[in-house]
Amino acid sequence: RRMKRASEVLASAQSLSSLLAAAPARPLLVMDTGAIDADDRLMREIGLEERATRLDELAKDGRGIEPEDLANLREAIRAGALTGERIERSVRIAGSTRVLEVRGGPAPPPSGPGTVLLWLFDT
Repeated sequence: RRMKRASEVLASAQSLSSLLAAAPARPLLVMDTGAIDADDRLMREIGLEERATRLDELAKDGRGIEPEDLANLREAIRAGALTGERIERSVRIAGSTRVLEVRGGPAPPPSGPGTVLLWLFDT
């Protein structure tokens, strides 16, 4: 009985993973400490060669998000974490004409207070 349940949970996780891989948006989880959790695909899409672990690292050495846009996004994240308001911004990718739409708000449980879940859409 436990094996059957474990198989069901594993199948569900694999299904969710496939859905996320095919999604038109990439998730970015931002903790109140500035630490982030993002997948490697997002890092590649914004032009970063190394995996960022902090929000400030999303603009690095002329790559990633334009520094001015990242500063504006950081302020929106701070405000959204405090007020619970939705976040909607556009950010430019450094050295590119690409623009990403950023949408999000407070992360659902089990994320801690002040954690924000963002979705980045390539426009």
